[in-house]
Amino acid sequence: MKKVFTLLATIIIVSSLCAQIEPGQMVHAKYVNKYTLNMYSGEYEETISEWYSSYFLFEDDFYVFMVDGQEDDPTKVWWEYYNSNEYGDDIYVNEYGTQILIDYENQSVTFYNDWNEGYEMYESILTISKIELLED
Repeated sequence: MKKVFTLLATIIIVSSLCAQIEPGQMVHAKYVNKYTLNMYSGEYEETISEWYSSYFLFEDDFYVFMVDGQEDDPTKVWWEYYNSNEYGDDIYVNEYGTQILIDYENQSVTFYNDWNEGYEMYESILTISKIELLED
């Protein structure tokens, strides 16, 4: 009986860690990392790495973004599905040309901003992590 309980607990934990974000799902992200392209070296430099509470409501055609403490002023951004990569991550593109990668395995969402034609790299990368899916 103990082995069955351990097996069930393991399945539940693994499935919750790999759960995909469903339309209508509210997500609470608790951490942010920002990387900025150094134009001289061509390398990314971490400019922000801190606890930062934000909320996202993901839908098929748009997402709503709110910063903790500013729930009365949400931002709605239109997006569309673009592709998925070899790791099973979903890739979207929003109305501003930002490419958004949802990494289900690492439970993070990365926003690739401001494509630089000369370097063929994004000038800014923002990753939100330490994500929890909120219940209705």
